[in-house]
Amino acid sequence: MPSSLFSPREKISNLIELGLGIFGVQAASRHYFGRDVFELSLEEIVRLTAVIPRPVTTDPRKSKWWLNWRCRMILEKLRFYKKIREDEYQSLVGKFQ
Repeated sequence: MPSSLFSPREKISNLIELGLGIFGVQAASRHYFGRDVFELSLEEIVRLTAVIPRPVTTDPRKSKWWLNWRCRMILEKLRFYKKIREDEYQSLVGKFQ
């Protein structure tokens, strides 16, 4: 397919490294969670997003202090910009303590 058929957002999501040799959101979804990206839970999406600054050294399945901090920050921004409801925020924020 010609690359002009893909939006800039789609191009970036397929180029971004989300682990050692893992490029793209779909590849990361399958590698870390064994599922298609559209089947991920909100928690898993937040975890994948959180590894972007440190994709080679951070495993989104493991709860380390830095990953938990990033996940809480992402959840707070999603709540602030009304991308998630308050009950969604409350149900997840405790998982990242």
